[in-house]
Amino acid sequence: MHPPPVARVSLFSHFSHRVNPVECLFPKGGGNGACSRDHDLKHTLCSEIPMILIIYAHPYPQHSHANKRLIQAAGELDQVEVRSLYDLYPDFALNVEAEQQALSRASLVVWQHPMQWYSMPPLLKLWFDKVLTHGWAYGQGGHALRGKKALWAVTTGGDHHHFELGNFPDFAALAQPLEATALYCGMQWQPPFVLHGTFNCDPVTLEAAAARYHSQLSAYLLPQAANESTAALAGGTHG
Repeated sequence: MHPPPVARVSLFSHFSHRVNPVECLFPKGGGNGACSRDHDLKHTLCSEIPMILIIYAHPYPQHSHANKRLIQAAGELDQVEVRSLYDLYPDFALNVEAEQQALSRASLVVWQHPMQWYSMPPLLKLWFDKVLTHGWAYGQGGHALRGKKALWAVTTGGDHHHFELGNFPDFAALAQPLEATALYCGMQWQPPFVLHGTFNCDPVTLEAAAARYHSQLSAYLLPQAANESTAALAGGTHG
């Protein structure tokens, strides 16, 4: 297993671990303080409460316009970790252990990417295939993600009319694979964040979208949202 990769773009390096550690809510043996990562179901959320993890998959992050601004807006919040997959893994050689550890720290998992041919970029698809393993994310003993919230944040170059084709002319239909994956892993699916028309997005529209993204994410860091996530993780055996 190669060592955990480090992002090579300064945009992400200064806030990729902006979290405030707290004591473990469920320390083994009933003690206080930090705990190991080999928890059972009630120990999956241990060192940062609440925390947002953004799995960011833009094939050309250095050339991004809309997604770059959204990531900057997210980075203004404390307790947000961004993992830019195409910066971390240009050779597509995922560090599964590092990705699973990042997921274990999160109470909200955000999958952010530009839409590509009505789907996700290939590295993000590989991430799902490799990281969400049997016995860890699903199946017997696979409770690592149970009770966590899942948010899809997606941008599209075209406007709404580009998604009126086919027998299912509804943009919501494109969320079905991700939503089903999240639910299958026992996660709580959240209303998606969608920004259309980024090819012709003017600065005013983009700033408004960034503010909306910032607001939607910050709501998950409020005490009420944190308490709901903690309760779901502590007793969420019903998916």
